Amino acid sequence: MRVNFYEGNTIYAAEIISSVSTYEGLNNIELNYLSFYNFYLIYLNSGFLTLEDKEQLYALAILCPGTNGACIYQARALYNAIYHVSLDPASCEEGEEDARKAYIQNKTKKSTESKWDVKFYPNPASDKLTIRCPAKEEILNIEIKDLSGRLVQKENLNVKDFFANLDLRLINGSYIINVVNSKHETVTKKLFIAK
Repeated sequence: MRVNFYEGNTIYAAEIISSVSTYEGLNNIELNYLSFYNFYLIYLNSGFLTLEDKEQLYALAILCPGTNGACIYQARALYNAIYHVSLDPASCEEGEEDARKAYIQNKTKKSTESKWDVKFYPNPASDKLTIRCPAKEEILNIEIKDLSGRLVQKENLNVKDFFANLDLRLINGSYIINVVNSKHETVTKKLFIAK
């Protein structure tokens, strides 16, 4: 598929992407490549991404390339090129390689990205997810979308003593989870379901 894009044959590349009718049997790296090529094709054809596509591309671009595939570098480069930012890909666990980084240096702009973050486990999960929040008491708005952008679960959770539990109603696969706190700060991460 990469050759088709490189040669400018986006029609054939789009046919290959659309021929993937089921995500079953695809591993996480294959799903990441499929997602990246979808975003790339949308951008090539329209010149922009919707807010939802932007969030999903961001979630893909901040993953660790060492465990999620080399397309993460391409996703970062695409995000950086479209939005003129320099993502800080601090998503690799200690010891994972992340030597090549797609950065655009822009010293005139200061990052307005929030430092608010949540941790969740286990990941991969099966039917329950524990969320650790930096605030002792908080209300979290949770949205989980599949890789095509379809909303599959939405919940409001009350954080008590820094923790909240979420019952998952998802099938096996990869998802994007958006967590929004009461100050409208958003965290977007990848969630894997394996039952």
